[in-house]
Amino acid sequence: MGMRGPAPDLFSGRSERNGRTAGIIRLPARGCRKRAPKYPLTPLVQLAGEQDDVESLRALDVREHEVWRELWKLPQAVAWHMPEYAYLVQTVAMYTRAVVRAEQSFANAADRTVLLRYADMIGMTPNGLARLGWLIVEDDEPNTKPQLHVVTPSAYTDPRDEWEAMEEDDM
Repeated sequence: MGMRGPAPDLFSGRSERNGRTAGIIRLPARGCRKRAPKYPLTPLVQLAGEQDDVESLRALDVREHEVWRELWKLPQAVAWHMPEYAYLVQTVAMYTRAVVRAEQSFANAADRTVLLRYADMIGMTPNGLARLGWLIVEDDEPNTKPQLHVVTPSAYTDPRDEWEAMEEDDM
């Protein structure tokens, strides 16, 4: 069962107190410079039936490889290369196929909904980034925790002191 409700706000005081900010993975805004892995999905041409337009399927295969290579240049690809997120590679491939399908004139609302679901799973949306605990940072930012506004208990007066002061005034 997945998380319910909105993704945690990594910049809130509660997230800081609960230790959610400790495991944040910072992804460089400049993107990933590693080579993309081999595209894992079977080419559409190989899945073609007798009545399918093979040339159109070849064009879609070419487009899938273009999208695949572009995705692996994004900041999220830094995390996808990490061993603990290797399970996402297949989902990135499915997202790639969904992108190409959603670009087609015959795409329907269900195709675009699938695309959004995959986008969340692989960290391509703000919500997906937050759920995975990823943060895209500028290259020149120091590798420190985000600055949070923390209110210390001494910033507030003790209500018991205020109550005692009111009781003294009533006497």
